[in-house]
Amino acid sequence: MQGIQARFVGVELYFDDLERAKKFYVGTLGLEISDEQVGHHAKFDNGAGFVCLERKGSEPYPSKDKAVLFFEVPDLVRGSSCGHRSGSAGSV
Repeated sequence: MQGIQARFVGVELYFDDLERAKKFYVGTLGLEISDEQVGHHAKFDNGAGFVCLERKGSEPYPSKDKAVLFFEVPDLVRGSSCGHRSGSAGSV
């Protein structure tokens, strides 16, 4: 079986204390913020993939205790039929 040839492009992580998380990623890991909406999210992108930190509850959908992974696929129709759960928030 060949699979859908998905390529990982990023992850979105949710935090109660966005400022504390941002300080860790900048100060400890040395990442640079590439995009930010204060109080909502901070994104770090080096071209190979991104990490987006988001404040829990800043979106209308539930964001408690989860992460969202982003993938690119060459064939969206084929990719969307593989392992996609009904009602999930992620895009395939």
